[in-house]
Amino acid sequence: MKVNEEIGKYRIISIIGMGASGKVYKAEDMEIGRLVAIKVLDIASDITSAMLGKGREELERFKVEAKAAGRLKHPNIVTVYDTGRTRMGEPFIAMELLEGSTLDKLIADSGKLDPIKTLHYLSQISSCIDYAHSEGVVHKDIKPANISIEKHDKASLLDFGVASLGGDGVGTMVGTPSYMSPEQLRGQKLSSRVDIFSLSIVAFECLTGSRPFLGVDFSSVASSIIQKNPLSFEEVESDLPKNLEVALHKGLARNPDERWASAFKLMNSMATSLGVEITESGVKEFSPQKEWSPSMVQVLSSEQSELEEAQDGEIVGSTETLGRLYEKATIVDSNGDNPN
Repeated sequence: MKVNEEIGKYRIISIIGMGASGKVYKAEDMEIGRLVAIKVLDIASDITSAMLGKGREELERFKVEAKAAGRLKHPNIVTVYDTGRTRMGEPFIAMELLEGSTLDKLIADSGKLDPIKTLHYLSQISSCIDYAHSEGVVHKDIKPANISIEKHDKASLLDFGVASLGGDGVGTMVGTPSYMSPEQLRGQKLSSRVDIFSLSIVAFECLTGSRPFLGVDFSSVASSIIQKNPLSFEEVESDLPKNLEVALHKGLARNPDERWASAFKLMNSMATSLGVEITESGVKEFSPQKEWSPSMVQVLSSEQSELEEAQDGEIVGSTETLGRLYEKATIVDSNGDNPN
């Protein structure tokens, strides 16, 4: 497609990406003046192509992506506005235009991310993952390339092309092997906890610059995920808290039932390990300039000790002071009471 060419009510402005099965364009909705992204699948709609099955799998994934994203309404999931076909019969999706950078590019540029930024981005993603699960949608392809970081440090989840729309399902070898769960690689029955496993890999990679399961090709990566334990912080030369490693390894358990029950519970445990407070919108009082330090863990631990003393009646404080301590210890307490 060319600049200024029209697809229905959309006018093409520029091309912003391309892949093996299609292209993504920046376009304008001429009726309301809104900028959008137009994803066009390179597949003909003629009878011969349909009979030959040309692009049938790509077309099915395209439909799934439109249905899944169209069903979900969440501030951290890219919004689908419209679907249709070009004059040449190519299917297209008109969606929210995101002009930030994907997480894989940020990791490539910096090697690894500061723990506070990691928590800020991934707690937002965990919120939309849990929301999708509540609506019966399992993403099945959580990876850095499918997480976009926009202005004001907003994180958005992209590409629901291989999602399951009915909750649990049977695994297929579609996705990115380095971020797949053991049950996906084995083709076994899947649950929403495949997304917890993949999110744990993403978190590990953001924090350390390395994936927890290594390999040089599909076979070696798959073998590592299925048979080996995830790498330790020591093995990747990270000096982050041991409790953080424990939280991530729980998310990477081979048995889905042993993983965190939700994505946000994983984030809560990580935040507690780092001495950072989070909400579903990210790190509390987040600043891009603020960096994590081990002293944050000590501060939260100290405040938790004050709370425990207050509960035992050993100190007496004002209602305001005790309220502040309870608020700051909420993550610790809920995480301690419910390890899932």
